[in-house]
Amino acid sequence: MNLSLSLYEALTAASAPPEKAKAAADAWEADVQNLASKSDLQQTEERLRTSLSEQGQDLRNLIKDQCGELRATMSEKVNELRTTMTEQVNELRTTMTEQVNELRTTMTEQINELRTTMNGQINELRTTMNGQINELRTTMNEQINELRQILNEESKELRTLIREQSNELRTLIKEQGNEFRNELREQNHELRTLIFEQGAELRAEIREQGSELRLSIQQQGADLRLSMSGLQSQINVMRWQIGLIIICVAVPLFKLAFDLLTR
Repeated sequence: MNLSLSLYEALTAASAPPEKAKAAADAWEADVQNLASKSDLQQTEERLRTSLSEQGQDLRNLIKDQCGELRATMSEKVNELRTTMTEQVNELRTTMTEQVNELRTTMTEQINELRTTMNGQINELRTTMNGQINELRTTMNEQINELRQILNEESKELRTLIREQSNELRTLIKEQGNEFRNELREQNHELRTLIFEQGAELRAEIREQGSELRLSIQQQGADLRLSMSGLQSQINVMRWQIGLIIICVAVPLFKLAFDLLTR
């Protein structure tokens, strides 16, 4: 039993199929059971060992030959595989190079188209912006011209109003001056008439009332000076009023012009 098991393990270790190894072990065990003597068993065992050695040697040679053939076959297949892989890699490289070139060409064309489109859009945008800027300039020039015309008209009106008020003021001053002059003339005329009428009396009384007459003349001169001072004060007041009127009229106009310019 141990020998059959050893035989089975030896055949299995020699890469024999398990079914064949088991069949050989069973047959050997059956042959052993049929033997009658110990010498026969020994002879049979020797023959079996010799047979096993020969079969093992044959099996080893067969395995070596098969391994050599397998190595040669594997080398050939590996070489074929390397050749195939090299060819496929070269084809893949060629294909990738062609695809990359096509992609570059396509990208170059698309970039050129995009640049052309962008240049066209930029030119259109510039044209539109130039048109809008020109329209804006035209509109601003028109508004500035209108504003200048309005300012010129208002300035003319203001100048006309100032001239009218100045003329009225001058006329008023002249009228008051003429009235004052007429009053002075009338007073002088009355004074002269009174002097001529009372000439004789005055001549007689002048000597007697010289001091009184001088005092009276001085007093009248003082009154006249006071009257002249009052008139000069009135003239100054009128000038101040005229200046105030001009300022009151000019300030709103200047403010209106400034508001129009800042809009």
